[in-house]
Amino acid sequence: MKNCPNSRNISKKECKSWQETNYLLKSKANQKALAHSISQLDDSTKHHFLTPEEFKELVGG
Repeated sequence: MKNCPNSRNISKKECKSWQETNYLLKSKANQKALAHSISQLDDSTKHHFLTPEEFKELVGG
């Protein structure tokens, strides 16, 4: 995996996660969009997690 350490002190999955986070935080637009998404998750009045039944109904299944 590119730029991940060869030693086993960090998993490939964790390394990839850090790389993705670093990529997302590189631009101001991405930083703003990420901050907005996080603020929506922090405000329980602005989100609703669908149950499997609700999702099935939503997609017409």
